[in-house]
Amino acid sequence: MKIYTQKTGESYLVKLCGELDASNAEAVEKILDELIQLNPAQIQVDCKELEYISSRGLGVFISRFQEIQHKQIKFFCLICANKCCTFSGCLVWKI
Repeated sequence: MKIYTQKTGESYLVKLCGELDASNAEAVEKILDELIQLNPAQIQVDCKELEYISSRGLGVFISRFQEIQHKQIKFFCLICANKCCTFSGCLVWKI
């Protein structure tokens, strides 16, 4: 997995490429935790180039929702699942 971060003003973009599963979830957790501690106005997670995300990978985001809400950080997770047979198109999570 490749992880890219970029700061723009008071916002951060995290771009995830490859597979997000139990073998690399801790690396993504560490980055998100560091960004949440900075208390930015917004965090965007771009998952368009993820080829696979496991339940452990989803847990990376779900387990941080309460803290994100408490700190009033705008959080967006963009997922385009054009390779997925379950659904197609784009899904945006906004907290």
